[in-house]
Amino acid sequence: MHWSIYSLIIAIFAIFDIYITKVLSKGKLTAVEISSTFFLIMGIISIIFSLKNIHYNFDTDFWNIFLKACTVIVISYTMQTAANLKINMGLITGLSFSIFLPLITFIMYLAYNETITQKQLIGMVLSCFSIYFLLS
Repeated sequence: MHWSIYSLIIAIFAIFDIYITKVLSKGKLTAVEISSTFFLIMGIISIIFSLKNIHYNFDTDFWNIFLKACTVIVISYTMQTAANLKINMGLITGLSFSIFLPLITFIMYLAYNETITQKQLIGMVLSCFSIYFLLS
């Protein structure tokens, strides 16, 4: 599958996730209750559909997966807590993307030993400025 299709799928589900997060924030559950229930349901779904694919060896891969799980917990809880604020979720996610986008782009160029061209650097700077204007 082409990488742009992956980007589209991630964008669609991220929008849905933000929408559901905001809907849940208007209910009677706390952010901790929502996040805990979310992870329980995720675990049950994983066991039902992927039990044979679970990695049981306590090696480097396991600990990297553990760190990834901790990261998802922090992101989920933070998003759910932020949804309780009386502020546009677009501002919160927009600012996080303006921080995330240039950093991850730069880190991935280093990871793949690629050089960043002047055109790509200008693109990163312009994307930061455009997000700044969206937020102001």
